[in-house]
Amino acid sequence: MALVKNLGGCYHKVYKVFFGKWFMKDIKVFLQYPWKFPDSAYYRNMLAFPPKGVTYLNKNFSIIDSKRGFEINRYIKEKVRRFVNIIKIPNLTYARRKGDDLIHCAHCLSLNKRPWVVDFERYENLTADGDSAISKRGIKIIRRMLKSDNCKRILPWTNAAKESLLAYIDDKEIKDKIKLLPFGMPVRELKPVKRSDRINVLFVARHFQAKGGIVALEVIDRLTKKYKNVYGLFVSSVPKEMLKKYGKNKKIEFYNLMSHDELLEKMYPRADVFFYPGIFDTFGFMLVEALSFKLPIVTFEGFARDEIVENGKNGFIIRRRSGDELGWKEFRIKQNDKGYINEAVKKTGELIANARLRRKMGAYGYEQVKTGKFSIKNRNKILKEVYLDALN
Repeated sequence: MALVKNLGGCYHKVYKVFFGKWFMKDIKVFLQYPWKFPDSAYYRNMLAFPPKGVTYLNKNFSIIDSKRGFEINRYIKEKVRRFVNIIKIPNLTYARRKGDDLIHCAHCLSLNKRPWVVDFERYENLTADGDSAISKRGIKIIRRMLKSDNCKRILPWTNAAKESLLAYIDDKEIKDKIKLLPFGMPVRELKPVKRSDRINVLFVARHFQAKGGIVALEVIDRLTKKYKNVYGLFVSSVPKEMLKKYGKNKKIEFYNLMSHDELLEKMYPRADVFFYPGIFDTFGFMLVEALSFKLPIVTFEGFARDEIVENGKNGFIIRRRSGDELGWKEFRIKQNDKGYINEAVKKTGELIANARLRRKMGAYGYEQVKTGKFSIKNRNKILKEVYLDALN
């Protein structure tokens, strides 16, 4: 009886082993978003590179890459957040589409009475505004939804995301449902690039302030003045006052927001070092993209940063001083910030001066994406197991 019960509990796998994959129907998954306009590399890569035997019922989408589109997107979300902050409820969704085997909720919770799993970048992202997630009402609703029988798996992207959930909802039943689902990044065939003595330091970000654009400009400006062979590649929506201040430096090339394909084809291949402060960031897809191009990284300490950048192995992390929150709204190039700026210039300078170190760190980071935790293969292996378990 025990053997029959165990076989019945994993019937998808047994069916496939004994009768062949041609009898095994694809698992149909509907990827449910809280917004009508999803905009994340995490889900784009999930749809573009699904696990074998899994069919997503959604269409692929592209990342917003124009300044106007990004600003409109942010404006609408801000209005919704203000409203939701009043009623204090999480991202509750209902999928009208039928024909799926289960629902994969992206930063939201499903009201559907069928199996669903949920992933999130951090706990607060389960609500539109963040504050609702830590209100008594928000916590109560989220706890009830996550403990429901229909919720089969809880999939934080990182350990930091997992801990952000448990900090507010420390429940054994919820803990048992948790499984980390890391970002999956495809690797490209890297074309040989003719190298000269010139060294390019690259910064890429759609959100200039939150990603540390102020810091990046100051650091790159100093580096180009300190080293004759160092140049800056700066891709972001840079405020006019910043362009006025740093635009006189002819060794910094400024680019407005561009398509993701352009970034991959034209910017990353030209770079030698990736500098990304990410002052107010919970993940940072650009960091993993940089690793996929064998770029060593210099960044600032932050949420889950240690899980992407291994200090001294694929880059350097600038540590925060004790008690310093480093919020981007408060961060300015002032006297009390010079310690951070100087440290960033120093660590980036180590990479500039040592080509062997750049290659060593770049190779280590590349393997993380090609075969390691950020590989499509690793992500898909976990996803397939999660979906099978949910259906069982």
